[in-house]
Amino acid sequence: QYTPSERVMHNSSSYISRTTRLADQPMRYFLNFYSQFRIRPKLSAALGFDIGMENERLDGRPRGIWISPLAMVRPHWQGRWQLGGRLEYYSDPGRVIIDISPEHPFEVAGWSVNLDYLVGSRLMWRNEVRGLHAPHDFFDVNDQPSSTYLLWSTAMAFGF
Repeated sequence: QYTPSERVMHNSSSYISRTTRLADQPMRYFLNFYSQFRIRPKLSAALGFDIGMENERLDGRPRGIWISPLAMVRPHWQGRWQLGGRLEYYSDPGRVIIDISPEHPFEVAGWSVNLDYLVGSRLMWRNEVRGLHAPHDFFDVNDQPSSTYLLWSTAMAFGF
C-alpha cells in the first residue's frame, strides 16, 4: 500500500498458487490493483483492475487470462446515510473461472447503486440494486434465457 498524499492511496495485492494440492495441477496467478481518491471533502472515488492467469498443466503455457476493471464513486453525506455507485466489467475468454457456455466465453458489464445506513459504529445496513448485461443469454430470468439481469439485495454487515 502506498499513500502519496492524504487524498490518494494505491494498493496492490497478488496471489500465486496451484488450483489443488496436486503437483501436476495448473498454477494460478492473480493481481489486484486499485487506487482511492478523495476528490473533494464529500466525494471519493476508486479505480481498480484485477487480472488473473492460469497455466496449462506442466508446460507452463497460459490456459487463459481473465480481467475485471471497475470504477466506484461515493458521495459523503451528513449523518448515518451513505450512497455509492459502481461500474464494472468481467471477461473470461479462456473460461478459466466461469465456464457456463460451450459456445461463448463469459463476458459481462454491470452497474450498481447502493444506499447504506449506519445503524451503529460497527453495524451497517446496505440496500443495493445491480444490473448486469452480457452479449449472450447467460442469465436465467423467470425461467427464460436473458442477456440482462436485475437484482435487488439487502444485507447487514458487522465490523470487528
